[in-house]
Amino acid sequence: MPERPDFIIAGAAKCGTTALFTYLAQHPSIFAPRAKEPAFFCTDLPGGIATLDEYRALFAAAPRDRLAFEASTRYLYSKVAIARILAHNPATKIIVMLGNPVDAAYSLHGYAYRYGYEAIADFETAWRAQASRPLHGPDTGTFEYAYGPIYLYAEQIGRLLTLVPERQRHIVIYEEFFADPACHFARLLEFPNLPPATLGFSRVGEYSGAVLPRLEQFLRRPPRWLSALHAPLRPVFHSAGLHPAAMIRKLNFARRRKPALRPAFRAELRGYFAGDVAELEELLGRPLWRDAR
Repeated sequence: MPERPDFIIAGAAKCGTTALFTYLAQHPSIFAPRAKEPAFFCTDLPGGIATLDEYRALFAAAPRDRLAFEASTRYLYSKVAIARILAHNPATKIIVMLGNPVDAAYSLHGYAYRYGYEAIADFETAWRAQASRPLHGPDTGTFEYAYGPIYLYAEQIGRLLTLVPERQRHIVIYEEFFADPACHFARLLEFPNLPPATLGFSRVGEYSGAVLPRLEQFLRRPPRWLSALHAPLRPVFHSAGLHPAAMIRKLNFARRRKPALRPAFRAELRGYFAGDVAELEELLGRPLWRDAR
């Protein structure tokens, strides 16, 4: 029997892949593992499942009459993942969802800050700090700093077009998909030859920001006196399964509208991505994201 999965969502990060994973997982003819982002095939990037046995275990419970899939947004950015996927199973189909790189980079910063990979709360400041940071280090978090390179799509899509036969690849544009999700999802189901399904298309993974930014900063860098006070109590809290700072931080984050980028900074980001978007348009033979050029 061929190796699982049958198809993979390969990226890009913060471009609607969590929503797409959630929608596909609801389909009665599809099996999805519990964990998104196993990242097994991108061995050139930090993190992810390390062994083939661990990876196969994700699909051990998948019925043979259902298609199995997974979603790992690092695969598109990785220089080796697509080739390794096809070596694992040459028939694997690849789905990619791309979004406006300016907006996606801003969203990635929000995610990285929310989950502690990023210490700089302001995106503009964090963007400028990229030049002095390692993009791929032994710590998983350093990968999240690559706000610019991750969204230079042309090389990544060029690799996909070169390695993956046309019948095995499907590219979705985030903004088009969510303008009419029912229509585009129905089209997407035709790609792995799945029957239509009626689903709800609520937004998943919307922006979550700190309600009280100063409280967030305080919890990330508590004063020495508080750390000293907390130290003897830490084993007691941990044995009871309590993590006070994490609980407070969770309560301090809520869905909210992202602040608009400063117009001059947004123009700078557009300039950074403009050449790459133009190259991507040539590769795909269609116009994309006028706001990113």
